[in-house]
This record gives sequence, structure tokens and C-alpha cells, in this order.
Amino acid sequence: MPFRKGKAFVGLLDDIRFSDERLARLEARLGYRFRNRELLALALCHSSSRQKGLPSNERLEFLGDSVLGFLVSLYLYESRPKLPEGELTRLRTRAVSRPALHRAALEAGLEEFIAVGKGLEKRGSLPAAVLADTMEALVGAVFLDGGTDHAWAFVVRHFFRFLQGGGSTSPVAENYKSRLQNLAQKQGGEIPVYKTVAKEGPPHARSFTVVVEVGGRSFGPARGRTIKEAEQGAARMALEALEDEGRDEEGHGPGSPQGS
Repeated sequence: MPFRKGKAFVGLLDDIRFSDERLARLEARLGYRFRNRELLALALCHSSSRQKGLPSNERLEFLGDSVLGFLVSLYLYESRPKLPEGELTRLRTRAVSRPALHRAALEAGLEEFIAVGKGLEKRGSLPAAVLADTMEALVGAVFLDGGTDHAWAFVVRHFFRFLQGGGSTSPVAENYKSRLQNLAQKQGGEIPVYKTVAKEGPPHARSFTVVVEVGGRSFGPARGRTIKEAEQGAARMALEALEDEGRDEEGHGPGSPQGS
């Protein structure tokens, strides 16, 4: 989708806050290089910066909110086929919440690049809402600049941990592989085998797709910013399927009543 330059963007990159050096430094942190840096600069313009003659990122924020919600919803729908709507909604809400957006913005060091009005400048550190809204605007900017594939790679890089049990340091997330290995050994003694079936995106924003084979069956695929994250996702999907089958066998085995 081509981006049409409007009058509001004329001279935007001439502002010292959006110098080539500063924007290149931010691009390295974000893991995405813009073809049209005016989009990046626009995403960094908080609405309060209008008093300085700059445009507002509110429209990009509106778009980014929808793009992020769509990509996360699609991922959850495809990766968790047995979860009910309510649980899918809960997981999506966590991944696109203000705290998640705020944390992603902090980890990218976004605060020093955002243009704000004098009132916010005097406060020192920016409110969490400003950082979260700017992160949404960046999702919209990446989508306009690079399309769905690049937007997905950006979401994977900055938000995937919020879909993996609450973060890469979560004990639950870290235990999926060991839990699957214990279950597999109890059922047949075979050790799960993980296979990386795809690598996508440039080196600075790579995502990996992994499947896991257990007892001659394949589970997945799961995607992640690292092979480790993708393996944990595949292990979780295998666990969900195998544990569901175990519950079905307990409830509907020979001589058990069918239905309720």
C-alpha cells in the first residue's frame, strides 16, 4: 500500500529531532529500517507537539492499534485451535495491553526520540500512556511502510513474549519443553524432536518457525523471535493436544458414558 505524502509532512525530516543519525539509531533498536523515514518521524510526534508546529501521530496510532490486534488475533487463532473465544480474547488483551505496549517501548529506548509539547518536556520522564501510544503508532508506520510481512516481523520482535505465557522469563513458558519431554517419556519413552522449518525476515528482525515430533506425530508450527521461543511454542501446542487426548480417553474410554 503506497504512502501518500501530505502537506503536514513537508520539512518534517528537517527538524533536528529527526536527524538521519537519530532515526538510524532508533531503527537499529526497533529492528526495522524504513524506506520512508517521514513515516517514522510522524509516528514519533505526540499530539502535544502540535504547539511546536509538528503533526500528530494519532492517525497512525489508530491504525497501529487495529493492525496489532489483527496480527495477534490471527496468530492466536492459528496457534491455539482448541481454545475457546473467551480465552483467546484474554490472551490477546494481555499482548496488546497498555502495560505490554509500555514495556515494549521502554525496552526499545523509545522515550528519548518522542517529540512532545513543552508541558510534557518539563515533566522529565514521559507518562506510560505516551510511550504506549507511540508504540502503537510505530506498528501502523511499519505496516504502511513495509506491508503485512514486515509488520508481523515487528510484532514478533516486540510483542511475542507477551503471547508466550507472560514473557521469556516466565517459569511456565520455560517449562513447556521439559513438561513435554516428561509426558512423552511416560507415554512411550521417545524424546521429542524439534525441527526448524522456516526462517523469515532480515537478520535484525528474524522469526523462526518450529515443529516438534512426538511418537511419530508432528505438532505446530509455532513461531518466535528466536529458535528457543519457537520451540517453547511448539512444545506448548503438543502438550495441549496430548493432554486433551488424555482427558478424552479418561472420560470416554471403554464402558464410560458418552456425552453428559
